[in-house]
Parts: sequence; structure tokens; C-alpha cells
Amino acid sequence: MKRKVIIFGLLVLMSIGLEYEMENLYFGEVTLLELGEYLSGLGLVVIYCIPLGLLMRRLWRQVGLSFEAGVITIMVGCFVSGWLAGEANTYIESLWYLALPNAEWLIDWNDALAAPFVEEILKCACALLVMYLIGERRLSAAFVIGMVIGFGFQLIEDLNYVLQAETITFEMAAYRAAGALSSHWMMTGVTTAGVWGLWSWYREKVESLSLSWLWVSALMPMGLHFIWNSPLGYLWVTSLVSAAIIYLWGRLYLTWFGRTELCVGEDAAVFDGIKRKGEDGCQPYN
Repeated sequence: MKRKVIIFGLLVLMSIGLEYEMENLYFGEVTLLELGEYLSGLGLVVIYCIPLGLLMRRLWRQVGLSFEAGVITIMVGCFVSGWLAGEANTYIESLWYLALPNAEWLIDWNDALAAPFVEEILKCACALLVMYLIGERRLSAAFVIGMVIGFGFQLIEDLNYVLQAETITFEMAAYRAAGALSSHWMMTGVTTAGVWGLWSWYREKVESLSLSWLWVSALMPMGLHFIWNSPLGYLWVTSLVSAAIIYLWGRLYLTWFGRTELCVGEDAAVFDGIKRKGEDGCQPYN
């Protein structure tokens, strides 16, 4: 019964999100020149999506998740997490201005005081909700599901930025594509793995990664997002932030997809990265 209620709620949110995002992506009346500019910007976004999509498809299949689960996850990422985060950002930013009406510094810091916390929490919550719906408990699956949720969020966000750009659309698309490697898909994958790992550590007493590393994975993406959105986000600072995000993601990637083989099926452990292929009756992935 609980799953049915959650599924119905997600369908409602998804329907709202679909209409919300389609309205935002509406071109309006444009000239042929403007249409060409829009399409060139969208093309650039699509180009970076292809290799990222192929990577996530490979990892998705490698952890043994179903196609149906993939459809649910990408739809939730695109049409649930995005618009909810947008509305929540606007609401929290308004609260800051109400609480500090005369604070001039708030103009520069507003983006850093809302989006990093709202977006990372909502994306992670959506990923954990999908895990609950499909009955998934493995930490490697949490990592990949988080990536797909973040990818859906990132795709919709970039399309909105490109189509609503006040400057040249292609320049905005190039700017968004330049930061795509270390953007939401990486941060949400790391955050979800960290949060689910902490839950498993404290609730189920299951140990794999160190507790300190799990806390770092759960919280650091939010902190890095804060720095990125703040006035501190100069070129060399954002480069350091990108490097830190890639390092966090790479550390987790190597844990489950580098040095060890994954186990799939009912006998797989919650922390499948610590099992070697074929051990303890675990069904090896082919």
C-alpha cells in the first residue's frame, strides 16, 4: 500500500513537472536566425549528453538494474527533482530577503545560500525514493541511481539555461557543457552513495568504506556546490572544486567498478564492492 501511494504521488509530481518544464522550454515566436541559434545550443548540450548517457547505461547494466527501473529513474530526475528544486530555491531566497532586507551582501551570496542545499537534498531524496520503490539496497546501485537522477536534473537545467539565455545561446551552451563533466550527475551519485552508506552503517551495522569517507561523500558535494555558487567561485577556485568532485566520484567508481567485480542477484551484499567475483555463492555479472 505504501508503495502504491508513493507511486501515485510521483506520477502527480511528474505530471506537474512535465508541464512545468515544457512551458519553460517553449521557444515562443522566434526568427529563423534565432531558431538556428537555439538549435545549435541544444545540439551542443546533446553532444555532451551522449558519452555521459553511454557511461551510465554501461554502469546501470553492470549493477544488474532493470530497464523499467532506468525509465523511472531518469523520469524522476528530469521531471520531479528539477521543478521542485526550482520552486524551493525561489521560496528560500525570498525568506533570506525577508529575514535580512538590508543586507547588501545577500545579492552576491543568495545563489550559494539556497541552491546547494535544496538541490543536493532533493536529488538525493529522489534517488533514495527510487531505491525504495524498486527494492534496491546495494551501495553500488545507490551510486548509479544517484548519477542518473543527477543526470536528468542536469539535462533539464542546462536546457532551461540555454533556451532562456539573455546572451548568445551558443555561448551559454558552451559554458554549461564545459562544466558538465563534474556537474550534478557526479555530485548526486557521490551524495546518494554517502547517505545510503551512512544509513546502512548505523542502522544495519554493515561496514565497507570507512565511516569518515562516507561522511565526506555525503556532505562534501553540498559544500563544493556552495563554493561554486558563491562569490568565491573564480576560475581557479571552480577548477579546484571540479577536481575535488571528480576525485570523490573516481574514488567510489574504483571501489565498485575498478579493482573488484560486482555481484548481482538476490545473494549480492549491500556493499557488493567488497565481494570478489563468485565468492559466497554470489552470482557473477557477465
